[in-house]
Amino acid sequence: MNIPMKDTIRRLRRERDVTQETLADALGVTFQSVSRWETGQAYPDIELIPKIAEYFGVSVDVLFGTDKGAVEARRLAYIDEIEKYDTTDVWYGATEETRRDGDKYIAANYAMLKEFPDDEFPIFNLIRFYTRVRKADIPAHLEELRRYCRRMIEISTNEDYRAEALENLAILAENDEAEKIIEFITPMYNSREVILARRYDYHDDVDMYNRQTQKNFREWLRFMLYGCIGKRDRERYRNAEASVAGHGCALKMIDALRDTSTDRDAWLPMRAFLSLRLAAAHFGAGETEMGYEAFERAIDLFVMIGELPPETDLLYNCPLLDLLTVNKERSIDEGAPGSYILHYAYIPLTSPSGWEWFNCVRGDERYKQFVRSLEPYLPEGGAAEL
Repeated sequence: MNIPMKDTIRRLRRERDVTQETLADALGVTFQSVSRWETGQAYPDIELIPKIAEYFGVSVDVLFGTDKGAVEARRLAYIDEIEKYDTTDVWYGATEETRRDGDKYIAANYAMLKEFPDDEFPIFNLIRFYTRVRKADIPAHLEELRRYCRRMIEISTNEDYRAEALENLAILAENDEAEKIIEFITPMYNSREVILARRYDYHDDVDMYNRQTQKNFREWLRFMLYGCIGKRDRERYRNAEASVAGHGCALKMIDALRDTSTDRDAWLPMRAFLSLRLAAAHFGAGETEMGYEAFERAIDLFVMIGELPPETDLLYNCPLLDLLTVNKERSIDEGAPGSYILHYAYIPLTSPSGWEWFNCVRGDERYKQFVRSLEPYLPEGGAAEL
């Protein structure tokens, strides 16, 4: 891409801490001329271009924004700045500090997008951050997010980026557009995963067919299990009793599929999180002792994850999933390595806000002791002051 010269001159001048007057004196022009260059109202005379490049110590290509190396270096500098704030705390924390860092993350992406308007990296980041972390801010940015989703679908060569943009546009669009998008989206029975299984079947690849169908079943099962939790009423996050029923049902369904004589199985991450959410729901419903029972169970499961050797393969202990395994470093159920699964659980337990159903017990020494038992298994520097 070509970066407008006005932006390049302004950036080079600021990076070198040079005023418009100083640059104007060096080039033999007025500072008003420099101001017009930087606002795009005028361009430098052609004979001044080499002098400007020489003054800043760059090539003419850099000045015109056509030096690919310089442009890519600039792009990578933006990415480095964005990634400073792309942390687990920013995505999952609920403190004023994480909110401020989230604001900085958003600002860094907007800054990159201003200079690289067709770069899918900041576009995807903004879509994902608003739809996953800052849902309350979506109304103020609705048209902008719709535009970003459409742009991502148009320009991205990344299949996952396009799929997520399409999904979010179907959610955020007006009814007429949403209906057209939803009609366009492939139904479940023609999904990529189902077609893969059909292909293996057609080519008589029995091993791959069986493995793919088990993967498909696992994903369907995850969808169904979380449906037990989510398909309640629009107040489900305030309805502790409904949450108790939903999470309890999901855990019973898992137990019906697994060998309950052992806890060391591939269901560990899902069971740990469901038990933690069940504990929160019990506390929210005023069922303190039942909450502590579920909480203790959840902590025991998280500690078990923390103590697992990194490459220990875990079985589902279920005949319907007997070809699949997971381990601590590729926890398919929660999509992250074991240490970060623990971190995702630990952050809301130690944040002053978020998971408000825990608020009634946060000051209890019993609660703090349970939370502290996770700390030896967190990533370095992950422990908080209780």
